[in-house]
Amino acid sequence: MRVAMTETNRLRFHEVDERVQQYIRHPYLAACQVRQSVSRFHFDVALTILQAASVPVKQMRAIVEAVLLLQHGLSIHDEVDGQAPLLRQLNVLAGDYSSGHYYRVMAKTGNLKLMSTLCTAVVRVNEAKMTLFHLKDTVTPERYMTLRETIHGELLFALARTFLHEPDGWMEHLRSLVRAYTVNEDILNRRAPNYFTLRQAYEWVSDAIERVLMQTNTVFEPVVAFVTESFVPMRKSLEQQSFVEGNR
Repeated sequence: MRVAMTETNRLRFHEVDERVQQYIRHPYLAACQVRQSVSRFHFDVALTILQAASVPVKQMRAIVEAVLLLQHGLSIHDEVDGQAPLLRQLNVLAGDYSSGHYYRVMAKTGNLKLMSTLCTAVVRVNEAKMTLFHLKDTVTPERYMTLRETIHGELLFALARTFLHEPDGWMEHLRSLVRAYTVNEDILNRRAPNYFTLRQAYEWVSDAIERVLMQTNTVFEPVVAFVTESFVPMRKSLEQQSFVEGNR
């Protein structure tokens, strides 16, 4: 189904972000430099899924807000490793604080099916985190990426399963996007190339770019913009680094 994205049926990130910030912003957390930003990637991909499913804008807004709150709560818990005890406790509390607001927003939607699916997704995310923690340095690149796909993407997969008529056709596209996002996050957080090579990173990012840029449906515009702004420059950087690495 082709859905035109007009000014009346398109959410803007800065508007949704401002709304979410009203829930998670707290002066003490800000003073202690606890992260209070939400994921632009998850916004764009969630918006793409919901637009493809022709979800009404009012309902879409509440769902996107809820998913961003939940994703923030889950991701901020990942930042506690190596932190001082007080900051570690604050990050845990900030994650719980964000998740608490998620339940508040989610309850307003009245979508019990989505609530159940997201609940299952959270279980999968936490299981993947525990598996990755126990494997540590013994994990293979493929296993590492599979676990990261779950950690970063399971909430988005839950949206696809709930709202799309043929979610299976979307899943590999979504997983490819999450793989590229994982590469980006790992590089920014200086984890790469501990768990995969620069060549693998280049291939994963290239796959996501090619899958998205070949789309002609206008519902993909949000994620096309993200890929163009974030993944395309990263691929150029990886290509240069891979060339240097290969010629050592």
